[in-house]
Amino acid sequence: RDDVESRGLGDVYKRQNQTGMGTVKAAMATTYGIMRFHPTVVINQGTAGAQNKELHSGDLIQVVKAVNINALSMPKKEAGEGSDPFSWEGFHTAYYESDEALLELCSKVEYTYGRIVKGNVSTGDIFSRETDRIVWLSEYFHTCCEDMETAAVFEVCEKMGTPCVGLRIISNNEIKGEEFNPDTARYLQEYIWKVVYHWL
Repeated sequence: RDDVESRGLGDVYKRQNQTGMGTVKAAMATTYGIMRFHPTVVINQGTAGAQNKELHSGDLIQVVKAVNINALSMPKKEAGEGSDPFSWEGFHTAYYESDEALLELCSKVEYTYGRIVKGNVSTGDIFSRETDRIVWLSEYFHTCCEDMETAAVFEVCEKMGTPCVGLRIISNNEIKGEEFNPDTARYLQEYIWKVVYHWL
């Protein structure tokens, strides 16, 4: 804690009131939060895009595992040979898990705006809108939705020994043509307050 403050990192977070999007910001905020506040648990929450036709806007994902889909390697191609993203493969693919006890506690809380689904989440600094690519990511990494933060948060929590659970709400489904629904963020916040109250 003293080292963080001596480097002036505390001032960084005084100048902003939110984490922002992306793996780097999520990892930075989680690291700072754990070092500064020493939480008992971390709840990683936010929106996610569906990767299959079964999920709808408003469905709640209780994250079992998260995987970083930025870690991809590609076969060598010479100039003029083009690019084939479907030939890219996972590079040192690692899955990070929600704390089982926290997941079980979350399962006891009622949610009324959609279904509750336990599933894996893929995390990357991309905004996928190509249906074939979305389906490929789901099949290759065995995930049901994607976001830009969960795997980064899970990895930091694992390294720092802090139990973590992931909760993501489906905000859109490109495959089904369901556009982004901003109300889903409110649905999730209501649920999280129920979860916290239940724990207390």
